[in-house]
Amino acid sequence: MLFGCALRSAQNAQGQFRSLPKRLLALVAGCLLTIAVLWNWNDPHDTFDALIDASLRIDSHPLYFSVGALGALTLSCGFILFNDVRHFRLGHSLRVFGRRSLFAFGIGNILAYIAPPALADRFGVWASVVALFSLVCILTLLYDQIERTRWFSLARLTDWFRHLKTAYL
Repeated sequence: MLFGCALRSAQNAQGQFRSLPKRLLALVAGCLLTIAVLWNWNDPHDTFDALIDASLRIDSHPLYFSVGALGALTLSCGFILFNDVRHFRLGHSLRVFGRRSLFAFGIGNILAYIAPPALADRFGVWASVVALFSLVCILTLLYDQIERTRWFSLARLTDWFRHLKTAYL
């Protein structure tokens, strides 16, 4: 919610940004501070391993969420800078991940939980991460396409249930 509020405050009437939102930069600074405080500087590889093997994720550790938020904030700042401030139109089609972020988050968590541990053992951690991330991107793009064409959508299904409720109840 802080992220959305930080973005909204710097948008003009057309939804474009005049500059990088200062509140967004404050959130980046907060994430960096949290990471700096919670990182195990005596054994940095141990902290990195804990991020990779999902033990921090399972523990709902603030470091895990700070690293994820920092990644999202960095990508958002980059796209705002390239698209709205510098007018490069880089990654303009990636707005799908803004429209379908809840779906991407949900399907990403589902895939992370059901991914067999043997996947990382067989192909390596980075190859597994790339494969799962790619699958999340592909499924999100497909879901967006289905929703936008309205061939079958949750909104359409909800409308159908409303119709049934009013017609028969």
